[in-house]
Amino acid sequence: MGRNFSFKGHTRRIARALVDTMMPRWPELEVDLTDRILDDVEGVVRGFPAAFQVGYVAGLWALEAASPLLGGGPQPFTRCDLETRERRLRALQDSKVPQLRQVLLLYGVFVTASAYAQPEVEAFLGVPRRAWRDARARFRERLVQMEASRPLRPATPEALGSHGVAPAATYLDEGTLAAEALRAMGE
Repeated sequence: MGRNFSFKGHTRRIARALVDTMMPRWPELEVDLTDRILDDVEGVVRGFPAAFQVGYVAGLWALEAASPLLGGGPQPFTRCDLETRERRLRALQDSKVPQLRQVLLLYGVFVTASAYAQPEVEAFLGVPRRAWRDARARFRERLVQMEASRPLRPATPEALGSHGVAPAATYLDEGTLAAEALRAMGE
């Protein structure tokens, strides 16, 4: 786990079945995005701490082992057809245990966010996010270049007393600079 995280072996098959079940579908879009979405989800999980990664994989294995309890026969999650997997996930979504619903929601967010970020889906939906992201990146780079020409911090003011300390007798007198400054401010 950690920075080298990846779905391997049967864990990858479980994750792939989950992605295939959860990803949005459009009958007119005839592109199989399952493997790309799975790779994106794997990359997202890789960015989390190792404890999260362990929990994510444990949740996949729990789904594989316990999904027969959700109906549809004794087969594990990966050996079911799409309709049975969807039915099992709906049963989990309708669970009275909020933590189970939240874990399923987390898996769904990872899958859906990746699916909608695919260029084919963006083009199909008519959302030009790629062009927008490129323009935004160019604008950000211009801002960074403008900021680079400015000093990082404003000049530090000089410390009080750095020009010497006036004896009490001089700053209490009527003719001192402090008294003159006060008079000037009053004018």
